[in-house]
Amino acid sequence: MSNPLRNFWNATIGSVTVEIDQMIATQYLSVPDAAARIEAGQRGWNGQDLCATNVTFIGFGLRAFTETEKTSQPPNGKVYWVVKDPQNGSYAGIVSYFSNNRVVAARAMVHPGGTMDPTSDPLHLQSSRFTRNWTLI
Repeated sequence: MSNPLRNFWNATIGSVTVEIDQMIATQYLSVPDAAARIEAGQRGWNGQDLCATNVTFIGFGLRAFTETEKTSQPPNGKVYWVVKDPQNGSYAGIVSYFSNNRVVAARAMVHPGGTMDPTSDPLHLQSSRFTRNWTLI
């Protein structure tokens, strides 16, 4: 039987720093505000009275990632959004890392190929979905 709490963030983790691959700023030329969409989708869960209410997503700065960082567990209390093929046949994917059946870090991958419709909001939607998957049963 699987643990229904497995996708919850560890309630004692507090603030979770989100770092976004600087490649996202130029990856999709039709969506120059891609990083802002990721931030809005994930930040929208702050202050929600859901499961781990004291978990807050902060930071959202752009930075370069090494290839090792794009394929490894981030430090506890961090979420990395990287431009990397998620190897799942989809536009995006996530790997959550656990301690005592609670999420302590995560790596979200956005496929480097393809195009994005600027009138839709898949990055906001994906970041919101990923965050929901971490906090809700």
